[in-house]
Amino acid sequence: MKKLFYFFLLIFAIEACSSSSSYRQQLEQAESIIEDNPDSAKVLLEKIPSSLLGEEDKALYYLLLTMANYKLYQPFTNDSLIRSSIEYYKHNGNINRLANAYYYCGAINYEELKEKEKSLLYLKRAEELAEKMKDELLKNKIYELLQGINHASRNYQLSLHYSERLLESSLELNNM
Repeated sequence: MKKLFYFFLLIFAIEACSSSSSYRQQLEQAESIIEDNPDSAKVLLEKIPSSLLGEEDKALYYLLLTMANYKLYQPFTNDSLIRSSIEYYKHNGNINRLANAYYYCGAINYEELKEKEKSLLYLKRAEELAEKMKDELLKNKIYELLQGINHASRNYQLSLHYSERLLESSLELNNM
């Protein structure tokens, strides 16, 4: 009887590991296509039961789901999912994902939640990290949003500053 119990426990553990590996592959596939095909990425994400994910995979899942929903113009009522990704990446070192999480949190806070001050804090953190990483695409998105926020706030000098940075970034992206 005891051997039978251990046998089923082993089978359960193997199945859990293979499911986890499968979910990781789906997350990585969604991440690889999200910039150009957010709708396809979202379909992949919706097939993953988030309740079965570990902490690392859940942080990536929430980041990718937020990205997909934002790119597909889905409404947001809060920023709790992306903030949990931020908390994970702040303590677990993936600077690229942290920078993206800050950017999307800033964008959602400004565009959806109408929290301009919180938005600016998140966007400036994203800008700092994107510049360290020399991530031109992310810098471009950040500069565009910061330009728009400052223009809407009638801070035309800062809006011009970000317009110039956006132009430089766009030219750099065109040369890549």
